[in-house]
Amino acid sequence: MGGAVKKGAADRSGALGGVPVDEWPEGLNIGFKSLSARSVGRARQASEVVEICASHNLRQSNKGHRHRSRIDPARTPLNSVLVGERSPDAVAAEAAGVLAGLGLSYADRADAVAAFEVAVQPPSGWDVPEFWRAVLEWVEGRFEYVISAVVHRDQRRPHAHFLALPVLGGRMAGRDMQRGDFGFPIMVRDFRQHMRAALGLRVDRPDAITRLALTAGRGPKTHAAAARRDAALMRGHGGPAVGMDIDGYGHSTRLGRSMSMPAMSRIAQPLCERNGVAYSRDFEWMMGL
Repeated sequence: MGGAVKKGAADRSGALGGVPVDEWPEGLNIGFKSLSARSVGRARQASEVVEICASHNLRQSNKGHRHRSRIDPARTPLNSVLVGERSPDAVAAEAAGVLAGLGLSYADRADAVAAFEVAVQPPSGWDVPEFWRAVLEWVEGRFEYVISAVVHRDQRRPHAHFLALPVLGGRMAGRDMQRGDFGFPIMVRDFRQHMRAALGLRVDRPDAITRLALTAGRGPKTHAAAARRDAALMRGHGGPAVGMDIDGYGHSTRLGRSMSMPAMSRIAQPLCERNGVAYSRDFEWMMGL
């Protein structure tokens, strides 16, 4: 989103046209990826996939990750764990426990799907609780067992990674969860509709030549008009609460509300359990509890 979101050649890529998440363009973006021992290079079998992916997301024991150089360690304490445990082995143990409780296990194949990853980037100014609450609502509506959700603020732009088990209706369904209602175009469309209904966010489609904002609403049609509208919003003079920038990035800022960020450097403690997965204190902040 925020541009053309394309399916990767090898799987449902967590990238825009093959571009890593930390190189996404500004604006509302979403990507998907099926995770297996074949797609996760350091995994020898499906049971290792979740722990390896959680190592990167939690910034632990993962110095060999190919995108590690783009991470700013000084900002890593700003990351938030919204769902799941705070150590890779604990996340993997939770995943194994959920599967065991359902009487399921990973298939002994290199291409067996061990998990799905959903990556989401908010528009500029939307790294706030209500945005992540709406995203989590959508992800949990699509996947029955979300075992981990981590917001990264130590890379180029804020974004989050959600890990979900390939379970559907009490059975392993890695293949079925990549087609039909789980097909890439349908998932993207459904996500866009959800975010527009929940928060008024939309994805502008810029014209390649004139860069006009082609939206379903009454968005500004030139850069100058967008600048005048933004200035009016900053002065608090009427207009909708959600901006529609000309660049197609949905620069959306909800005015007139004070939303403080939590102290992310503190250690989040488990708050509750849903479907056997622990939710953290950062989740409590996000939900406004």
